[in-house]
Amino acid sequence: MAQAQPAKLSNAEWAALSQKVADEFGNLFADAEAFLGAAGQRVAKAALKSVSVKSEIKVRDLTALLVLADLAGREKVLLDGAESLRAVPFTGNVNIYEPIRLTFCGAARRSELDGSSDSPFSALIKLPGLDESAEGEQLLRERADGGVLNPPSESDAGQATSSIAQHIINTCMEVQELWLMWVLGGSEDWPRQRIDEELESAATILRRLNAIV
Repeated sequence: MAQAQPAKLSNAEWAALSQKVADEFGNLFADAEAFLGAAGQRVAKAALKSVSVKSEIKVRDLTALLVLADLAGREKVLLDGAESLRAVPFTGNVNIYEPIRLTFCGAARRSELDGSSDSPFSALIKLPGLDESAEGEQLLRERADGGVLNPPSESDAGQATSSIAQHIINTCMEVQELWLMWVLGGSEDWPRQRIDEELESAATILRRLNAIV
């Protein structure tokens, strides 16, 4: 069962948690130049400059870094980053928590591919009180079939430099959705093999965007 909804944190507790996550991610990406391209390094620098686990945009950008790490072959960075994010509670705000949940999907996938148990990440994939409802279960089935997927285009790699960072973030968001589809088992139209192929395509795009090396 997914983690229970915790009590509301105080502003001081949120600030302390944000700082803890910031410190841990700073360590994880201390050698980012070894696996991120110049554009990816800029995205990482911006995301790590001001970390807040209460901000939808900042959480989105932070979790995008774990996508880059995984696709660059730094699987342990993804797993350690997901472990760090386990400390962030789900308080009912789906928009803020969704990138974290999708990161748990990526960690569960990576653990399974590495031949280890996907626990504890698999237990954190469904949001308490939402995905467990009949409507929530139906939505997850639709998502497993690519219902909200919008795969990044190869043309993204040729966009203007000023928008490269946004293309990187958008591609990472699509990768996260593919992670969710994968851990849900995919579907007849979207078996895991096809999902893996789309993940490889996303990695190719991110290399062309100079996000990963």
